[in-house]
Amino acid sequence: MTKPRESVQKTPQVSPLDRRHEPRVQVSKYIRINVAGVELQARLVNESRHGFCILVPRDLVQTGQVITLVYLWGEVEARVIWTRDAGDQSQVGLFVP
Repeated sequence: MTKPRESVQKTPQVSPLDRRHEPRVQVSKYIRINVAGVELQARLVNESRHGFCILVPRDLVQTGQVITLVYLWGEVEARVIWTRDAGDQSQVGLFVP
């Protein structure tokens, strides 16, 4: 006689939305970014006090890289936390300390 299998507890998947500590505000505007000395336009998708999501040309940035967001009033450095393919672009999650 075989012993019945014990049920295996699965770790629930946590979505990126559940890990956020601050609410994000949906926006759709163009901003300037500086990546490794090259300044170009990106589309800002959402923002919070310590994070942004932008769309950039595909394979432009890598996880861990620091880029600069350029505003009329100054610049903000942000670290690339994740990237995701979005057609011919990449969706990029940024963290501002």
